[in-house]
Amino acid sequence: MNIVLSGYPASGTTTLAMRLADRYSFTRIEAGEIVREAAEAHGQSLVAFDQTLCENEELDRELDAKIRSRVAEYNRVILESCYSGHRLDNTALHIWMTAPHKQRIRRFADREGISVAKASERVPSIERSIRFRAREFYGIDIEDRQVYDAVINTGEATVSESFEQLQNLLFEEDLIVKPPSV
Repeated sequence: MNIVLSGYPASGTTTLAMRLADRYSFTRIEAGEIVREAAEAHGQSLVAFDQTLCENEELDRELDAKIRSRVAEYNRVILESCYSGHRLDNTALHIWMTAPHKQRIRRFADREGISVAKASERVPSIERSIRFRAREFYGIDIEDRQVYDAVINTGEATVSESFEQLQNLLFEEDLIVKPPSV
């Protein structure tokens, strides 16, 4: 059984996936981590590698296959991915995570240890790359929210409230067992 959390950078996917994996013993696979490993293996910065992926469909498909292969190795997976999750078998729930753009810029800057100005350049570039590769290489419109089972706006809630919302979706779908009330 796979649960997929999708969203643009700094939308809360990693934070919530880590909590869910820890609490309910899921294996967490982060597509971004696999991309970072590939960038390093190619001797490129993440920014340069992002451009390489836009220009090299075969390489992007290799990474996508690696992500899907890694998911197939486990029984209970939480995958963080913008578009690989669209093509997984055995996906029980696919959720889009969102937050206001300015809030994601600040989160990204904090996480990456860069200025807000630098994050303001980098985040839109990443978003364009993700949209381009999803559309051009896989025919996926990640902006079409109808393909997701739910949308969680992490900008309107605390991390705990967002986690509770995610957890409740999983309870409703009988994907996790609700702990007994105390």
